[in-house]
Amino acid sequence: MKSGILSALVKVDLNTIREMSDGNLYIALLITLVIMIIQNVFTIIPLILVISLNISLFGLFNGYLWSWITSVIGGVAVFLMSRYWFQDLLLKHLNPKYQKWSAVENKGYLFVFLGRIFPFAPTSLINILAGISTVSLGKFILGTITGNMIYFFILSLFVHGFFSIQFENNITIVLCVVILLLALILWRFKSKRSRKRGKGTDLGRL
Repeated sequence: MKSGILSALVKVDLNTIREMSDGNLYIALLITLVIMIIQNVFTIIPLILVISLNISLFGLFNGYLWSWITSVIGGVAVFLMSRYWFQDLLLKHLNPKYQKWSAVENKGYLFVFLGRIFPFAPTSLINILAGISTVSLGKFILGTITGNMIYFFILSLFVHGFFSIQFENNITIVLCVVILLLALILWRFKSKRSRKRGKGTDLGRL
């Protein structure tokens, strides 16, 4: 670690990482996986920097795809560690203003999905809060997969310089799809709540 390997990973030094991989694809994949896991644990590395690294090494599509896959792996790893290894410790030291976020059992998917789409909190904090809450692993994985798929795609477009005149129509289409998807998810969530309230009212009448 003192030899500069950890420093190169944290700083996401492209030239150093290329020297470390020495043209070996599997070593490059392993290094970028470790970087994404570090980002999910501590959020000391800007996410857009990690995506930039992957796109530089593997190209736009493969870089986006690998960033997305490794983000899911890193998020699940932190989620499991928070739930089964460090839950009591985290609850003891977690800022009280975040503890109320942990009560998201019925909104688990929506909480994770919106946390990925709108980064109102660091990636690591979303992973930890979901881990110490009652959110199921399935809802966490689904929210991470769908949320990061959209968010990482938009960041990849920024990184690759797609925001130019010739790509304006494509960007407009992507943003419209994102908005429609969000609207659909919110509509389904509200529909489920309405059905649950209706069932509760019927039971009360009985």
